[in-house]
Amino acid sequence: MALLLAAAGFVTSGMIKALFFRPAPVPPAPEISLGLPLELPVQQTLATSPIDLARIYLQPQNPVMWLLLAVLWGLLILDAVGGALEPTKEDMRERTLPPLLLALLAGAAWPWIIEAFQPLGTALAVAMMLAAILAALRAKGTRRPAIGFLAGWSTGIAMAVAAGLIAAQLGLPVPETAALAILPSALIGMVAQVRIGRSISYSVALIWAFCGVAATSMGSNPVLALAAILGIAALTSVLIRAAS
Repeated sequence: MALLLAAAGFVTSGMIKALFFRPAPVPPAPEISLGLPLELPVQQTLATSPIDLARIYLQPQNPVMWLLLAVLWGLLILDAVGGALEPTKEDMRERTLPPLLLALLAGAAWPWIIEAFQPLGTALAVAMMLAAILAALRAKGTRRPAIGFLAGWSTGIAMAVAAGLIAAQLGLPVPETAALAILPSALIGMVAQVRIGRSISYSVALIWAFCGVAATSMGSNPVLALAAILGIAALTSVLIRAAS
């Protein structure tokens, strides 16, 4: 029941954030007398605040990321309902449940806290990632793809939050911010997938997230899109190894 309540809180928080707290649309650029669009620096960077990079995950702008969120929410609810209907084994309850609960609770809280207190929100996002990866490692060998999927999604968004915070504090330009967001995620993902083993839901979620990032930023931020493509290539090799 604790898992069911935590999963419901995580999904509810994510739905509210995605559907009802979206940023205001950027107005179209005005035109000068020659009929050419006047370029305005409204979307030159995604590093204007700590949550801007994470907004790609939290508030999707394309079907790829919407589908990723829908699959994540659905898997978590199904996993929690299955655990409520069929009580878990003693070993799983002692080893997997505590970090999974921590990941879900931190994941439900940090998107709201980071707007008011950036360091605490970032710390909670990183705690969500670490707890989810620990839960995925402890669930290795079980048929619970939701845990690995949550860990993969958490890795991508936690590194985006951390990179956005560092970029905002140091005034880093887009290339450095993209590298801070994507490359550590790919490195962590490769190491974690090797440790997790044959359960590939972790890498699938992270690759899926990178595809969504690339699709979202291709037009406005090609550097970030390129970093995401490089991350996809690196993770795909590990995914093939794990699957085989």
